[in-house]
Amino acid sequence: HVRNEAFYIQDQWSLLDNRLRLDLGLRDDRFSNQGVNGASFFESGNLWAPRLGAAFDPVGDGRTRIFGSYSKYYLPMAGDINLNVAGSLVTYTRYNLFNGVSGAGNIPNAGDPILSVVNTRDCPDTGIANCEVSADGSPFNPDGVIDRNIKPQSSSEIILGVERQIADKVRIGASFTHRRLGNVIEDISIDAGARAYCVDQGFTADACQSAYPGGSQFVIANPGRDVTVQLNPLPDGTMPTATLNASDLQYPDPKRDYDALTLTFDRSFDQKWSLSASYTLAFNKGNYEGGVRSENGQLSINRSADFDSPGFVNGAYGYLPNDRRHSFRAYGSYRLFDVLDLGLNALVQSPAHYSCIGAVPVDVDAYANTYHGYGFYCQGKLITRGTAFKGDWRTEFNFSAAARLPIDFVDASIRLDVFNILNSQAVTNYNNFGELSDGSTNSDYRSPNAYQTPRYVRLTASVGF
Repeated sequence: HVRNEAFYIQDQWSLLDNRLRLDLGLRDDRFSNQGVNGASFFESGNLWAPRLGAAFDPVGDGRTRIFGSYSKYYLPMAGDINLNVAGSLVTYTRYNLFNGVSGAGNIPNAGDPILSVVNTRDCPDTGIANCEVSADGSPFNPDGVIDRNIKPQSSSEIILGVERQIADKVRIGASFTHRRLGNVIEDISIDAGARAYCVDQGFTADACQSAYPGGSQFVIANPGRDVTVQLNPLPDGTMPTATLNASDLQYPDPKRDYDALTLTFDRSFDQKWSLSASYTLAFNKGNYEGGVRSENGQLSINRSADFDSPGFVNGAYGYLPNDRRHSFRAYGSYRLFDVLDLGLNALVQSPAHYSCIGAVPVDVDAYANTYHGYGFYCQGKLITRGTAFKGDWRTEFNFSAAARLPIDFVDASIRLDVFNILNSQAVTNYNNFGELSDGSTNSDYRSPNAYQTPRYVRLTASVGF
């Protein structure tokens, strides 16, 4: 189960003859996650998040506004963790010889079990040793999988701007936005930190390497912070609860910094026409895209491969997948004959930055190498995230026409929308896997995965009583 509560208070003050307005808010979030046994394994306590805004008219003529805001945000632990970490799941991969297909869907038939696959063990349902078992349904014990001092996910945002009315119905403005990532929650392999702790307890390096070879213990924790958890057995069989130093774990602080300058032009509607336009110069850099990772299609929230082993962080800091340096947007409307409204909106956006994803070399991180991908290496060469190649510029124009029908007793209209009227066909997603799972070059690397939606038309009729 997941239980989230939120409380919010807000007040607005007007000072100096209404030249200064203060918007003062405070939000209290409380997050709680329970395992399959009903016991809570994460309690956030009170999380106080300010939401502060101010606007000032420096001249007092109502034509100029200087504004700013600061906001703090907390996010709950994903419910996916309740299921896949605290849910006593049974998950395994079975290896059998192919024995033809059957049924309307040509479903493969399982033949004799293959008993020669490395690292297989007894299948939970048959007891035959031809399964790779990821989860065997064992009762959930949070002591060894949840950091005792885990902090909730958080981020903050600062906006500063100015706006000026330069003519009747015409305003121009400029604003700066900065967003910064705070703590994140991810599953991390703690073997490097456990090895350091093991050696500190007087065991030999070889014995500690054997006990914690890499990927033997995953913990839901805050990457970049110390982790307190019950360890898997030390060489003497004991399982102490220990605090592992962030430096020994070898993971950096997660970073995702968004900085944007936006220029705006607005001409309000005067029963004849209107126009709004903006240009944004933005930079989105970091080593962590978010709870899911679009580059390699990992959709398990807060359980990506980003911090599964130290080798995966090499080259990870760079331009993130949703970085767009330049964005131009515009929307205009025009009224004809008092019954027909025409509209046009436009988007022109610079390309995304792509990576070359492949296997981490075995001499860099032997455990990360077993993933056969997910790292920022191609053919053994480190290629910093977002620097391999760029995608396409995206251009899209959409047109609308809405006509009000002259019917006295109802409000009736017909609307025509034409999306992507120029039928632009930019590639919206490229394959950025530089290697196949066997380490060979991927011939589909840099090939298109998706295109803009082609031109299409929508006709809508509406009646209001």
